Amino acid sequence: MILPALDVLAEGVLCTLPAGQTLLRAGERSEQVLVLLEGRAEEVGPEWVRVIDTPGSVLGPTDWAGTTRQAVCTVRAVTDVVLMAVPARAIRAGRLR
Repeated sequence: MILPALDVLAEGVLCTLPAGQTLLRAGERSEQVLVLLEGRAEEVGPEWVRVIDTPGSVLGPTDWAGTTRQAVCTVRAVTDVVLMAVPARAIRAGRLR
């Protein structure tokens, strides 16, 4: 069912960020899950770079369901991006399945 997902998105904040902006740094603790809506971003790990341009993609692999909520890579906007920043607490509460 899609309705629980809509409840979670209703708690999110729509953001527009410019190309070159760092969205998340490796090792940072994050209280938000970033969902790409438009544009292109890149995830940069110790030995890899992954370009993401699919709307609905979650950016920055993060232990947001666990206790550390630390980003495992750095995420940057390659182009101007539109994203939804969803509170991780909404997901941990089980409202997104």
